[in-house]
Amino acid sequence: IPSPGSIVALIAMAPRGGLLPVLAGVAVSTLTTFAVGALLIDRHADNSEEDLCRAREKMAGMKQQGSRIRQDRIPPSLKNMDTIKCIAVACDGGMGSSVLGAGRLRSALKKELVSMEVISTAIDQLTDHADLVITHQNLTDRAVKRLPGAVHIAISDFLNTPVYSDLARRLAAKTPAAAPDAAEAPPVLRPENIRTGLESMPREEAIRLAGQILIDGGYVNDDYIDAMLERERELSTYLGHGVAIPHGGSEAKKRIRHSGLSILQFPEGVDFEGETVHIVVGIAGRGNEHLKILSGLARVIENEELMARLRAVADPDTIFKQFASPGSQ
Repeated sequence: IPSPGSIVALIAMAPRGGLLPVLAGVAVSTLTTFAVGALLIDRHADNSEEDLCRAREKMAGMKQQGSRIRQDRIPPSLKNMDTIKCIAVACDGGMGSSVLGAGRLRSALKKELVSMEVISTAIDQLTDHADLVITHQNLTDRAVKRLPGAVHIAISDFLNTPVYSDLARRLAAKTPAAAPDAAEAPPVLRPENIRTGLESMPREEAIRLAGQILIDGGYVNDDYIDAMLERERELSTYLGHGVAIPHGGSEAKKRIRHSGLSILQFPEGVDFEGETVHIVVGIAGRGNEHLKILSGLARVIENEELMARLRAVADPDTIFKQFASPGSQ
């Protein structure tokens, strides 16, 4: 019986003339539960003190083992900072606390003039692309099990922790104090990344063409197209207003060299699982730069009247001027 009030419900629901059997059933179940519980308690009573000692020893061993990862401190095992190429700030969902924490860490690195890839992700999506993982102390055990080969740091607060500044200073001591050379990275969108007046083709071919432009522009590795197709098979990237944004999933981040866009215009449209797409925007975003890119694209894509004009215009420069917004440069 889950609660005292249930006995009232049982009496109320008992059939006419069947109250006594119902109450008898309750009494029998109560006595049975009492007897079995008493037997179990009596069986373990003599060993309770011994079990308590064992539990204490086990807890002490766990604490000693866990001392390798101390809260809000960089572990002594992190001696060679040169091995750190990518830092992951991970939380349970990968869209809340980790995003804020990653932003704080980037600010600390920027202050120390350190160029380092920082990503935010869910613990269940951690990959060996990350060399150093920062998680809340309550989630660190899960992160270690997910990625045992990485260095792990446990923090008590994603926003207020000395780890970000300490880590930035230690990385700065091993890194030449110079800001990253922006000239090495191509612009996110270039006029030559745009194709207009294309004939209709199967969805897969359109995605391959969008990916090939990114490859030719030096934005991604050759296998990024496979990641785009795999992501499309999982879930269509059709957004609405005749626009689709094929891109690789989180596992494809390591295949991206620079953030970039490619834009294809199909006046007659391409079939995306029953939806007609006139503008295909291939996206490659390093780290969390895809969020900034999408923010810039949203300004254009949400304008239904503008998208209707862009799907018919023949001049690539007109499309370039509309998409080359502050959010996509």
